[in-house]
Amino acid sequence: MMRSVFGLVVALALLSATASAQQAAAIGALHLGMTLDEVRRVDPGVGNRPRDLAALLVPFRLNGILFAAILEFRDGRVSRINMGGGSGITDANACLAALPGVLGDVEAQVGPLDGAAPPWPDAEAPVTTPGGSHIFSQPGQSRAGAYRVNGDVISAIASFRQTTARVGGDTRTRNLCDLRVTLTRPPAPVAASELATQPELDAAQLLEHPRWLARPSAVDFAAAYPPLASDFDTEGRAVLDCLIVEDGRLRCLASSEDPAAAGFGAAALWLSRSLRSDAQVDGVPTLGRKVHLPINFRLATE
Repeated sequence: MMRSVFGLVVALALLSATASAQQAAAIGALHLGMTLDEVRRVDPGVGNRPRDLAALLVPFRLNGILFAAILEFRDGRVSRINMGGGSGITDANACLAALPGVLGDVEAQVGPLDGAAPPWPDAEAPVTTPGGSHIFSQPGQSRAGAYRVNGDVISAIASFRQTTARVGGDTRTRNLCDLRVTLTRPPAPVAASELATQPELDAAQLLEHPRWLARPSAVDFAAAYPPLASDFDTEGRAVLDCLIVEDGRLRCLASSEDPAAAGFGAAALWLSRSLRSDAQVDGVPTLGRKVHLPINFRLATE
């Protein structure tokens, strides 16, 4: 999966400290919520470039495997630490078998990744590591993963696939192992006071063809995408019922989401903050009308 965001590529120096539940999720000297200046103090090589550009690529190791890290920023602070490695592993069994060892190093930093099953329709019962992490697998797709959620979202995933390409007159097969460890700070959820109520929606007249003066951007969608759904390559959909209020803003409720409990309803509510309705449609005021709003979440493709 190719993420449609930019980041800083930096080195990580692993430390043997365990993060408490009150601390931001951290790997080594890097943690979620850092400012760019704080990142520069950890790695001066980042320099003075803008925070949305790749600045440095220096590898580090988890369980002896070479990894690189990309930092993503939102509102001037680190919102995602995305670590990738495993390109030298060419066997599917070896790729998946590397995950427990990687988790051992991760557990020393953030504790066990002991979340419930990932949003896979056919995830198998988990295997528990000595450190307490739950590893789930997905048959037929050579994927395994573990995660936990504690305000910040942490996941570790191993996946394996084969690609073929024509080179000259020959067909060549390439084996790809993808080991990923990701720490994410999702946007703050929409407060209950900002939501519509069902009686308000029931009493409002439907506006079938709204006209939007402002819509969420691609950056907004990237920020809102549920972290675990993104990490586990899961697409989804949510449907909102919304009331048009002052200044064309919306107050909404999520009426459905698919897959259920994967975070797409909350993500759609967050995106609804960026929508602004026109004050009139065909000469009719829109204030107090309701709209039915489906929102699709699709992964960027390679």
